[in-house]
Amino acid sequence: MNLYDLSGKVAVVTGGARGIGLALARGLGEAGAAIVLIDLLKEEVQNSSKALEEKGLRSMAIHGDVLSSESLEKMAEETSKKFGKIDILVNNAGVSIGKSVEETDEKDWDFVLDVNLKGPFLCSKAVGKYMIQQKRGKIINITSVVERVGADLRSSYCASKGGLAQFTKVLAIEWGKYNINVNAIAPGLIWTPRTEAYEKAEPGRYDKILNRLSLRRWGKPEDLIGTAIFLASEASDYITGQTIFVDAGWTIT
Repeated sequence: MNLYDLSGKVAVVTGGARGIGLALARGLGEAGAAIVLIDLLKEEVQNSSKALEEKGLRSMAIHGDVLSSESLEKMAEETSKKFGKIDILVNNAGVSIGKSVEETDEKDWDFVLDVNLKGPFLCSKAVGKYMIQQKRGKIINITSVVERVGADLRSSYCASKGGLAQFTKVLAIEWGKYNINVNAIAPGLIWTPRTEAYEKAEPGRYDKILNRLSLRRWGKPEDLIGTAIFLASEASDYITGQTIFVDAGWTIT
């Protein structure tokens, strides 16, 4: 028996057009799951889904907004109709704004908190309806190392990820009776198009962080795949409400 086999499972990945979301989608697909990518980037999410299909994976692209209950309910309904169920939800979509507290206005704050915290709440409700009916499911929230450590110029991002860590625990408590496992992955320094843009805008920002890492290197989105498969599979059936830090040792010092 392969505890990590996801054959026959159906996984929804938000923010799946690129970066961490696309890497996790590909990893779950290679483990056997059918993949539904949802993203605001319409052309990119369609191209990413086609790329997965070209690799022999089952995939469907949905142009949707994680801040729209209507959009998410439609996504869940379309997924259920096409694949018959929803087994896995990866709440990955997220944003960040690099400003000091005094420079962060109310609009900035609300935008980051809405996408990073309200988004997973709305997605979980939309997909959870089907998981509750099935009496099973796996929800994986992508938080961040900053749920535990602070980061300058990222007040709204840190607050949102800390809130998502707490939401993970509460949802695990409430939905355990439905046999739904809710856990989180907290990435550390992962090189994505977004972090590349931050590095160009703030040269040298990450050097001091790299010096703190036991492994002394940037992570790749692919470094998160194994943990995602574990949390999506039968291997983690007795684990819920937990956060696994994939951070090269950032939080151990």
